[in-house]
Order: sequence, then C-alpha cells, then structure tokens
Amino acid sequence: MPKEARLVRDQLEQALFTLPKDPQAPAIGLLIEEAIEVALEIEFTNSVPPATAAHAKDSPTGELVMPLSYRVVDLASGGAEPPEHQVDGVNSPEAAAEKALGTRLFRSGRKADLRARVYFQRPGMPLSMVRLYAKAIKPD
Repeated sequence: MPKEARLVRDQLEQALFTLPKDPQAPAIGLLIEEAIEVALEIEFTNSVPPATAAHAKDSPTGELVMPLSYRVVDLASGGAEPPEHQVDGVNSPEAAAEKALGTRLFRSGRKADLRARVYFQRPGMPLSMVRLYAKAIKPD
C-alpha cells in the first residue's frame, strides 16, 4: 500500500504544480494539498521502522542523537515516476538535495522553479517534507 500511496502522492504533486491560471485554482490547490497530506499519512504509517539505539550516536551532552536519513525526490527529471535518492550524513534538506542532485536549491521559489521534494523524520515527530526550488524568491 505505501508504494501505491507514493505514486498517488507524486501524481497529486504534479497536478498541484501544473494547475492552470484560473479563478478556481486556489480552491482546487487546497483540496489537492489535503489529498497529498492523506497520501503521506498512508505512505508512511508503519512503513518507517522505529529507530534503534544501535544507530544512535552520543552527543556532547550525553543524549542519544538519531541520524537523519533524507529521501530526495528529483522533480527536475520530468519523468512520470521521479527518481528518488536516499541521503545520509548531512544536516539539512538543502544539503541532502545538493549531495543527491549536485546543485544548490532553496526553500522559497516559484512553482516553475520547483526541483525537489525532500522527506525526513525526526525521532518522535511526524514526517516532514520540504519543497526546494532552483531560484530563491528575494523579499521586497
């Protein structure tokens, strides 16, 4: 079931970023985003094995620090099923995308510049997703 949910989620993401300029587009976009959230919940419910202390490192404060694994979805490839890269040993979604795709990406941007989605999950927290863009939007 998680693989089918991922395919549905990827199709919903494509639909979200290819909505035509239309007065109803914002309302449709909100519905698609809600459907994406449901697909994410289905995809990752019980599909991520619990982290174990064997994979933990001791921090300077004596706490156990769980290493994060990032899943980078390459949206620049343009295929029906975008390639995914598993990245470990980095400290941010941007660093994971740069390591996987070889280019620097930003958290803000225009829909046309969307290049990747990066998924990660901190221990005890829900799954997080960051969209990364080729060009940053500069604040006015």
